Amino acid sequence: MVDEALYFFEKDVGKKVYEMEYEITYATKWQILAEDKDQAFKIWLENHKVDIATEDGKDVVCSYVKDYTQIGSTKEIAKIKLDIDNDEVIADES
Repeated sequence: MVDEALYFFEKDVGKKVYEMEYEITYATKWQILAEDKDQAFKIWLENHKVDIATEDGKDVVCSYVKDYTQIGSTKEIAKIKLDIDNDEVIADES
């Protein structure tokens, strides 16, 4: 389905609408000040940010972030056409 936020006009007749998928995965490393591994894990659970925010917390700093990106498929989802009967430019998804 063509998004309503994508505007097209008479000058766009003959063009096509494409949809691209863009995927990003992040790997993070955290350095935690603790007495032992168990405490470090507990502190990390209490302080790390789930939303890939790399803001530091009390006794927790994000020391490494690397993103892995992959471009997915690109596929045609519609063609812009002029609907003469209704005098409007449309996205034909057939």
